[in-house]
Amino acid sequence: MRKLSITTVAALFASTLFSLSNAADVNFGPFSGSLTTTVSQGFQVRASDTACELNSGAAGTITGADLNLIGAYANTGNGGCDKKQTSSLGESSKVVGIGSVNSDDGRNNFAQGDFTSISSSVSFSYTGSSNEGIGINLSASGLKDSALDANEPSFKKFSSQAQDHFETNLKIGNAYLALPMGDTDILVGRYIQSQGVSALIPIGVNVVNPVSLPILRAPGTLLRDALLPQAMVGFNTYLGSGVSLEGYYQLEQSEVELDAAGSFF
Repeated sequence: MRKLSITTVAALFASTLFSLSNAADVNFGPFSGSLTTTVSQGFQVRASDTACELNSGAAGTITGADLNLIGAYANTGNGGCDKKQTSSLGESSKVVGIGSVNSDDGRNNFAQGDFTSISSSVSFSYTGSSNEGIGINLSASGLKDSALDANEPSFKKFSSQAQDHFETNLKIGNAYLALPMGDTDILVGRYIQSQGVSALIPIGVNVVNPVSLPILRAPGTLLRDALLPQAMVGFNTYLGSGVSLEGYYQLEQSEVELDAAGSFF
């Protein structure tokens, strides 16, 4: 089975992706199943420049001669346009900044027309079962982002650790067994606990699943690769009359994986 797709989205950035999937029957020890491989290539280009109001800081009132004399800067912060804010209640009594020096790095590192992401990813998923009905599920993914090879950060250079985090992301996904016991399946291993279709609803029933934001934002990657499995023991049993019961015991807690400092997001 092969699938080919090309998608383009325009907003604050333009995103284009190319993906190819292939499935093959594979025997793995006592298990017979299917190995699915998905390879994708995508890129994002920033389509608009930074709004001055979103940067921290404001123009100073010191004259040019005095600036040279005392060694000051013509603008405070990162060159923003902080000003008094107005609303239906009137004008604020002091200058209010919308931006923050803690969030300016990403938006200033990538100018209009720069690549914010050039991602190449590969994903593997194996699902099989034995003659005894024991199921197995294994998956892994890898992501390489080459945006920093296309354009250097124009505001603040990445640290070596942040650059490694931005450019390479390797993940071991599901690795669990499903053990049949009558009308009940016992799940043992590392897996994603899926509760309905609310994966993208914040603080929903899927809050148990941490996510990798770099993978989630990269063009062409799969949602399942962004969800981070955890060690659990669970069960799913059929009670009759179309009713089933599911439960799990979580053995560890993983944290949400954040974007590298200085990346666009």
